[in-house]
Amino acid sequence: MLSLSQMSMVGFGAVISFGLVSGGIFPLSLVGSAAVPVYIAAIAVFLLLMHCMAELTLGGPVPRSFTEAIGRQLGRRAAGLVRAAYFLTVTAIVGTEVTFLSPALKPWLGWLPGWLISLSGLLCLALVMARGAKAFARLEMLLSAIKIGTVAGVLVLGGLAIWRADGPTPVEAGWLWDLLRADPGALWPPFVLATLGFVGIESLSLAARETSAAPHVLRARLMRVSAWLALMVWVIVAVTAMLVHTGTVPIHLLPTQYLLGFLSQAWAYPLFSLLIAVTVLSVINSQLFGAARVLHEAARAGELPACLGRLHAGSPRVATAAAFLCAAAVLVAVTYQRLKGFEIATAIATVGALCVWGAVFAAAWRFASSGAARHWNRPLKGWQAFLGLSIVVLIVVSLPFMDIFAPALGWGGAALLVAGIGVTASDLRRRRHKRALRCG
Repeated sequence: MLSLSQMSMVGFGAVISFGLVSGGIFPLSLVGSAAVPVYIAAIAVFLLLMHCMAELTLGGPVPRSFTEAIGRQLGRRAAGLVRAAYFLTVTAIVGTEVTFLSPALKPWLGWLPGWLISLSGLLCLALVMARGAKAFARLEMLLSAIKIGTVAGVLVLGGLAIWRADGPTPVEAGWLWDLLRADPGALWPPFVLATLGFVGIESLSLAARETSAAPHVLRARLMRVSAWLALMVWVIVAVTAMLVHTGTVPIHLLPTQYLLGFLSQAWAYPLFSLLIAVTVLSVINSQLFGAARVLHEAARAGELPACLGRLHAGSPRVATAAAFLCAAAVLVAVTYQRLKGFEIATAIATVGALCVWGAVFAAAWRFASSGAARHWNRPLKGWQAFLGLSIVVLIVVSLPFMDIFAPALGWGGAALLVAGIGVTASDLRRRRHKRALRCG
């Protein structure tokens, strides 16, 4: 069983990724300091998602994972499709994110091939996870603590740099004016990008199943972790925006690496590389945990071979091995067809994540509308879930009109269609088997 602190670190491990640790500079490069209110809107969607997920999974007397809760509200096939979509999403993320490990470790392991460094890191995490939830959680606690502590220190350096800067203040630099004159249409792609930055937070729901705490305690902790995550993300983006728009950090440089240079120019690059390596390992560790657990759930539900649902010393080792092999296959594809591999993996992860979120909001809407939420005296309202579902639908409809997401519906939709056919076939086979047993 995991402690509440260990469960909390799974959330930080999944969300605080390479993009945020490096300063969240990509949305700033698209719309300037208008990325600050864009992130506020994205954080609002994230908190709405976590509110719906918390009430859906922890609003009753027994804790459930988000896939189990979706199955109770929308049916077995919907739960099976969500499991498939979530697994495709996290394995695509792991297979692409792990490629950042080799350049991060280049100062120390530059003599090794990049793919070997990435594959070795992925294998080590899978071996630790195979030892059980406790071993996984202890490693995640260590990695996330280093990551959070370093980011907090960099933010302090950023605040001091802004305070001591000889250049214009944020207001004099037009920081607030940029927010007012931004084209509303140009804000949508960065909003979608910022919202999708929270992909993988569903692993927090799976980690909650590994604790022995009561549902109301888990719900309070889940929302507290979500609030801290939201605050940390916004502070990172806000500090980076002020650093760039006061001229303290050039837009073409990574703010984190630049600020570490204040401590030591000679050690700036090695320290930043080490931080990136820790961040990548933390993200992969949390996401691989979610992938293995959802495979285990699918096998227990009769959707996959029974061997994936077996526990060895309390750990789903076969499911962990399967998740590792799938992520390694994505890594191989990205290594040998880098641009096309990244495009396809990103498309699958995007559509898969939106499918999962849409199902969470739809299930929460039905849960709130059915009266079950009132029966258990939960604060979930139907309009909250409907609002979240509407935003997800708007994002899906707008994907073909955004250059950075244009291929998403093609590759991602095809992968989801194949998954849906597989889930339907599995369900039909299970029903025929049950009918045969009754007739026999």
